[in-house]
Amino acid sequence: MSAPSPDQLCVHLVMATTDYETPNLLQAFLDEARAKQWHAELEAYHATHPGWWGDDATDAERDAAYERLDAWRKAHPGGEIAAGGMGFAIHPLPLADAPTLLGWVNAKELKNFHLGAAAGGRNDLVIVKDQATHWRSRERDGDPVPVYTR
Repeated sequence: MSAPSPDQLCVHLVMATTDYETPNLLQAFLDEARAKQWHAELEAYHATHPGWWGDDATDAERDAAYERLDAWRKAHPGGEIAAGGMGFAIHPLPLADAPTLLGWVNAKELKNFHLGAAAGGRNDLVIVKDQATHWRSRERDGDPVPVYTR
């Protein structure tokens, strides 16, 4: 599968990975930033693994270590399946019937467009290919709004 084009709408799959099994799907996100944030949370939690017992551990030490591991596994933000992974990955998966991204509109202009010309709004919208083209600031203009078509 080739990499998705920037204009394709994708689902971002967060997977638990190992080097000996197929990856396990944990979550799917439309928002890539949220997928990356959750991926980072999973990695950070995984770094707190309590460790295993030593070869020379007593039965009591093994029991205590197992209890710590069991509690850590059950508290894992990705669930117990994620706890068994060696790491995590994000895979973008293009939606087969996804609309195509035309561009972006300024949220303030979109609000004025919804008002209509009769109410003092606008009767046209500027759709641009990159988000920064006509934004001065998010506080002034709002968030860029994606515009899609089929």
